[in-house]
Amino acid sequence: MANQNPNFANHLSAAMSKQTEDEYVQSMESLLNQIDLLEHKANELEVKTLPDFREGRALKSALSSLFCYTANNKKDTFDRVSDIENIVGKKLFRFAKRFRKPLPCDRILAHYLLWSRRYINLDEHAILSELVRADMLRKDEGKYYIIGLHYAVGDNTFGVGRNGQQYRLYVGCCALQAIGISFCSERLRDLDTLPVPQLEKVYTKYWVGNYKGGIKISFSYKERQHIREHYRRN
Repeated sequence: MANQNPNFANHLSAAMSKQTEDEYVQSMESLLNQIDLLEHKANELEVKTLPDFREGRALKSALSSLFCYTANNKKDTFDRVSDIENIVGKKLFRFAKRFRKPLPCDRILAHYLLWSRRYINLDEHAILSELVRADMLRKDEGKYYIIGLHYAVGDNTFGVGRNGQQYRLYVGCCALQAIGISFCSERLRDLDTLPVPQLEKVYTKYWVGNYKGGIKISFSYKERQHIREHYRRN
C-alpha cells in the first residue's frame, strides 16, 4: 500500500538504506511487530566473547534503526524501544570497555602516538616496537591504528561552562575502537618495517579531534615525563 503521508525523515532513512519509502516503512513496521522477541533477546544477551559482541552489535543496529523510526513517526512504542536499546548498549559498553585492556605502561605509549604533538630526539621505533609486542597496533588501507583503548566520543550537543563558553559533550561508546595514529605519514618508514596485523572487521575506526564522533585523549604531564625519560635518544 502506497504511503499517503510522505515523511521527510522516512524518505531520508529509506534513501540511506537504499530502499523506497514504502519498503523502509514496511521493514520497520515488520521489525516493530517483533518487539517482544527483541526485548527477550536483549534481556537474555550475555556479552562475554567476540561472537557475543557481534551478535549484540547486530541487535543494537536493528534497535537503533527502530529507535529513529519510532521517534520520527511519534510512535507510542518509542519509550519501549529506547529502553530495550539501552539494555543492549550497556552490555556492549561493558564488554568494549574491558576488552584487551592494556598495561599502564603500554597505555602511556599509545597516548603519545595519539597526541597532537611530537617530541624530537625520541626513539619512536622503540615505542612502536613496544606496542607491537603489546599487540596494540593494527593497519588497514595504508593507515595505522591503536586498539585496546576505549573513550567517549564527541556528540553534536554542547554544554555551557561557568565562563559562558560552549564545550562539546562526549558520550559513552559501545563499539570496539581502533584509533588512528597521529602523524602517521611521518611514521610510515618505521611502521612499515614492523609486523603489524591487519585490523579486524569487528573494530570501528575513530580519530582524535574535537568534532562529532571524535576522540579526546588526555596525555598528562606525568605520562609525557615518562616518555622523555625512557625513550630519549642518546
